[in-house]
Amino acid sequence: MEVREILVDEKERYYLAIGGIVFGRELSDCDVDYVLNVLRECESKFKDAVPVLVDANYVVSVNQLVVATVQAVRAWLRGKARAKKFGIELLLWIGARKQIRDVVDVLGVHRGLLRAYLLCVSRSLEICKLACEAVLRKLSAVVELNIVEPSRVLSEVLSNGGSIELLRKWFNVGDRELAATLGSEIEKLEKCILSRIALLASE
Repeated sequence: MEVREILVDEKERYYLAIGGIVFGRELSDCDVDYVLNVLRECESKFKDAVPVLVDANYVVSVNQLVVATVQAVRAWLRGKARAKKFGIELLLWIGARKQIRDVVDVLGVHRGLLRAYLLCVSRSLEICKLACEAVLRKLSAVVELNIVEPSRVLSEVLSNGGSIELLRKWFNVGDRELAATLGSEIEKLEKCILSRIALLASE
């Protein structure tokens, strides 16, 4: 688990805990119900923490998660959120989309999910860690899973059938844009995806 400090502005400070998860099997419909219940229970128990599970196929880097979290918290605090629940608002920013239906069924907990990031957002560092640990503990009690470092998740995805093309399609990144961007293939794609999040913030 990795914890980042999120500076929303000069007065507001949040914490983001990030854990990498590789499930032992693709989630079934019953698994999905169980996972969603675990997330709801932990959010209710810890009050000031919001746990969210994100399909790793649509995340190019930990930096994408951090930048999206900053924007989601800002929108939430300023009354500009598009969603009624913060967890869904966070998914919107990670996916750089405006429509809730677009992201919930694709980026969120769904049938067939195999590799994911667990995010917990809170004003309290201690509660942030406790909530993340509680979710992992409850999930592992029923669903077989391996916990991996967040930085390793992308390599896990790509080495097991995941596709850069899927990321490019979701974020609408074309050949010309990539060619005009400096860096390695992953670095170029990350810059393009971060620009999508920035564009959403400017609208």
